[in-house]
Amino acid sequence: MILLFVVAALFAPWLTRYRPWQQLDIVHLASLPPSWAHPFGTDRYSRDVFTRILYGARLSLSIAALAVVVSSTVGTLYGAVAGYAGGTVDAVMMRVIDALLSVPRVLMLIAVLALWSPVPVPALVLLIGLTGWFDIARLVRGQALALREREFVVAARALGAGPARIVGRHVLPNVLGPVIVAGALAVG
Repeated sequence: MILLFVVAALFAPWLTRYRPWQQLDIVHLASLPPSWAHPFGTDRYSRDVFTRILYGARLSLSIAALAVVVSSTVGTLYGAVAGYAGGTVDAVMMRVIDALLSVPRVLMLIAVLALWSPVPVPALVLLIGLTGWFDIARLVRGQALALREREFVVAARALGAGPARIVGRHVLPNVLGPVIVAGALAVG
């Protein structure tokens, strides 16, 4: 079902002959019930509702995908640093996430939307992305804690590789699988 929704959103220009802003004949076609020509009917301004839903889905999926990219990037970097560093750094970084998780995400979003309306799309993407990285950071931290004791990381450390190189070349590539799965689930 989700795949059908995504495909319909991607191919919206080819699935309908109308444009979402296009007013047809406001006198004769306003508020029509569903028909073969207009599967979901028309609104009071004679715009095709099916077309508007398809194009709205495109925008919603774009915002969701970009927000997941932002949250995955921030969460992956934060979690990798916390997990690889361990000790006090890890404890402090995880307490920051615990404090941020104590405030409901919806409440943060509503507060920002109340102060800044209408919100431009790029700001909305950043806002959603920067309030959704906590779970990914926890996931990556757990993976990084497990990976930092593996043989290839110990060997890289013995060969003189620094922490940044170890995280970038050995830890991050090995945590990308779970991050991609979590990101795909977060889009929905």
